[in-house]
Amino acid sequence: MDTLVAMTKRAETSLQQEFGLPLGLVIIDTIAASAGYNEAGAENDNAVGQAVMTVLAQLAEQMKCCVLGVDHFGKNINAGTRGGSAKESSAEVVLAVLGERETGGRVANTRVALRKVRGAQQGEEFYFMVRRVEDPEPDEDGEPVSTLVIDWQSAPPAVGQAKPEADPWQDSRQSDTRQALVLLRRVSDGGLGRQGNTAANRAGQSN
Repeated sequence: MDTLVAMTKRAETSLQQEFGLPLGLVIIDTIAASAGYNEAGAENDNAVGQAVMTVLAQLAEQMKCCVLGVDHFGKNINAGTRGGSAKESSAEVVLAVLGERETGGRVANTRVALRKVRGAQQGEEFYFMVRRVEDPEPDEDGEPVSTLVIDWQSAPPAVGQAKPEADPWQDSRQSDTRQALVLLRRVSDGGLGRQGNTAANRAGQSN
């Protein structure tokens, strides 16, 4: 707890200094890699799993934030996450990222499901697709840098549905123009976020 709290407080201080925002979320990725099990089979011990979850719950309470533990399914997906059952039993909410992997490696029907919600309805699913975007700045070798972003969908994608439309900000044929537009969007989004935060602070002060 002492180590986690110290790390979290440093992150919170950095967020306040750079963005003027409080810490809202801590992600532990993954629980198995971070727990520091010192004995073979400890991950399957429900007492050990409960102890791990208790630490995360205490961190959330002390820092007044949400703590999200990332885990993987075991061999039997219906049985839940790998290891002991105490992890899911202790969690307030369990989100499951699901999809059907095809033989060629493509993953279809991607969605996030509310596997468990304490005191509320569970089983709701939120569909999404991924889209490739390119960083406007290349790496140190001048090579393009790309990653994937999520586009949320209002309904499950139909079979054979095309991928989401390309980002219109990156739809220019000329590389320099596309990069300029992407940079403009980033600056605009950042400015809007800061102005919105400033306006909210002023509103709070006036109240």
